[in-house]
Amino acid sequence: MEAAEAEAIALQIQRDLNEEAENLRRDRRMAVSVYVFYGFCLVGFSACLIALLALYNNDWGRSCDVGMKVWSVVWLARMILQLICNTAVTAWRMRAGTSVPRAMMLLPRLVHAFGFTWWLLGVEQLFFEPSCEEPTLARTVSQVMFWMTGTVYLIPFVVYTLICVCLPCIIYFMVRFAVRPADRQPTPPSLVQQLEVKTYGDLIETLRRQYTLDTHEVDIQHERRTLPSLSLETVIDGVSNLLTPGPAAAGAPAPSTTVGGLPRTPAGAPWAIDLGGDSGVSASGLLSRQSISVNKACPICMVDLDDEDEVLIMPCDSR
Repeated sequence: MEAAEAEAIALQIQRDLNEEAENLRRDRRMAVSVYVFYGFCLVGFSACLIALLALYNNDWGRSCDVGMKVWSVVWLARMILQLICNTAVTAWRMRAGTSVPRAMMLLPRLVHAFGFTWWLLGVEQLFFEPSCEEPTLARTVSQVMFWMTGTVYLIPFVVYTLICVCLPCIIYFMVRFAVRPADRQPTPPSLVQQLEVKTYGDLIETLRRQYTLDTHEVDIQHERRTLPSLSLETVIDGVSNLLTPGPAAAGAPAPSTTVGGLPRTPAGAPWAIDLGGDSGVSASGLLSRQSISVNKACPICMVDLDDEDEVLIMPCDSR
C-alpha cells in the first residue's frame, strides 16, 4: 500500500512539472526573453566579426600571421553558426512543443565538434608555427579567443576533479550545516506514549518464545567447563564451525537468521556450535539443551539491564 502511494505521489509530481514546463513554453514573456538574449548575442558576435574583418583589411599582405587571422575569423564565424543552431532548436521546442528532429539536433553537435577541433588547431598556430617578430593584432586577438575557449573547455574537468578530491569534506559540511526543517522539536510525548512498554524480563521472555532462546546461562556443570566470553575470535570460530545435523542435512537447508550476533535455526531444530578454543562448550552440550545464552545488555548503548527495567518497543522489524 505504501509503495502504491509513493508511486502515485511521484506521478503527481511528474504531472505538475510537465504542466509547469508547458506553461513556461506558452508564456509569451519567456519566449520574448529567450529571443532577445539570442538576438543580442548574434548581433554582438556579428559586429565583432565585421570589425575584425575591417581591421584585417589592410593587413592581409603580411604572411607571418595570416594563419592567426584565418583562425580568429573562423572562430567568430563558428560562434555565430552555433548561436543560430541553438536559436533554431529553442524556437522549435517552444513553438512546436514536440521532439526536435534528429537532423536539427545533430547539426549543433557537429558544430561543437568542429569548434573543439579548431581550438586544437589554434594550439599549433600559437605555439608551434613561426610568428612575426613584433606583436600583431591578429596574434593578440587569437590569444584572447584561444584562452577563452580553453577556459570554457577546462572548467568542467576542474569542477569534477575538485568534487572528487573534496568529496569527503563536501559530504561532511552538507551534513553538518544542512538546512534542517524549521520544526526541530523532540518527539512529541503523544507519540512516545503510543509505543509499547515492556519490562526487560518480559521482552527477553517474548524473544525466548519466539526464537527458542534460553536467556539463562547454560548449565554446563556436568561438562566441568566454563562458558568463554563471546569475543570476536570465538564468535567467528563458532559461525565457521556451524553444524547442521539431523534430517535437515539431507534435504534443502533451512533458512537461518542471526539474533544478537549469533546464528539462529528454525524452531525445533537442534543447535550445534563450537565456540572454539580448548575451553569452549562442546557441541554435544548445546545439542542436549537446544538453546544458547544471550548477553543481557543493550546492544546499542552497552548498558546492563535488569529484568524490572522498562523498555520501549520501537515500531520496526524485530530482526
